[in-house]
Amino acid sequence: MSTSQRKLLDVVEVRNDRRYDLPRDRAQLGAGRYTYIDRVRGAVPVDDYSFCGDAILLGTSYDVKNDHGGFNARAISGKILVSEDYFLIVPRDLSNLSYITWALRFLEAEGYLLFNPVIDLIDESTLEEIELPWPSETVRTAFCEASVGLERLTELIEGKIALLFELGDALFSEMTSGGVLTTTTLGEAASLRYGEPIGVVESNIVAGYPFFTASDAVGKVDGYCVEGPALIVRKKGRNLEFGWTNAPSWLLPQLAAVLPGGSLGPATLFFALRHGSVGARRDWFVLEEGCPTRLLEEAAVTVPDFATAKAFERIGQDVLAEVSLLKRHRDRLALLYAPLLKIVAAD
Repeated sequence: MSTSQRKLLDVVEVRNDRRYDLPRDRAQLGAGRYTYIDRVRGAVPVDDYSFCGDAILLGTSYDVKNDHGGFNARAISGKILVSEDYFLIVPRDLSNLSYITWALRFLEAEGYLLFNPVIDLIDESTLEEIELPWPSETVRTAFCEASVGLERLTELIEGKIALLFELGDALFSEMTSGGVLTTTTLGEAASLRYGEPIGVVESNIVAGYPFFTASDAVGKVDGYCVEGPALIVRKKGRNLEFGWTNAPSWLLPQLAAVLPGGSLGPATLFFALRHGSVGARRDWFVLEEGCPTRLLEEAAVTVPDFATAKAFERIGQDVLAEVSLLKRHRDRLALLYAPLLKIVAAD
């Protein structure tokens, strides 16, 4: 006999009456006893709360899917204030909180999403109709334990990746501190390519190209506008955030790709940008009819002399190669998530 199914509404309450959008001028950064959670600001301290207890958060848009195609559900606990960017999901039996969270994270999300060419969306009525495998309590407990094991391995790999980036940053700082530094423009140091509008995003394409929005890679498409490897530049508050893609990718107009060229190799340029040696300009990404201004090309960037850059390039490429290897291991672990849930749901 196959494992029984339960609709999400049968095992949880969706407490949207406990959500509240806090105006920006009321978010008291650095003060307050409680936590306010929204998509843009993350978690910030506030002086009030609308919910107390244990629950599950799931984004209504953008933050809906995780990297392996499941729902990006996460468990929370305490006194919190949640914005309307998220569904606030409360298990009817709190002993099932862990299982419901992990099952949502492993469940294929694509079939429940509303059609949208750019972002992932889900409404409350569809959310309540999600069907979860519901095996015996013993199997549910074993499933959670296995899930925690996979998560810990993933976190370990993520920690090693972070340490490698810290190592690269430290080596770049040390090797360039005593050398000759030259200030030039980013347009002179590298070629730039801006993102382009796109039509339909097929986030279920397996062998396609990564598609990047202002938040992160959100799916796959069957074409690309930027060849890899490249640095991806996005605005984060008043600062710029730099990422890296080895693969050909599609970027939206709000993003730019920095393609290494000139006197700098890709690794040197990558860590130069991470090192913060780019002159600050608030208006780099002022939107004009949906496209960023071209002022990024005029940004001042401080680069090391040729000998230092050449010496660091070898080290930097070794660091980035190890990071790429670890990311492949992390991605292989992600492939185990969906089969694990299928095992639970099997006959």
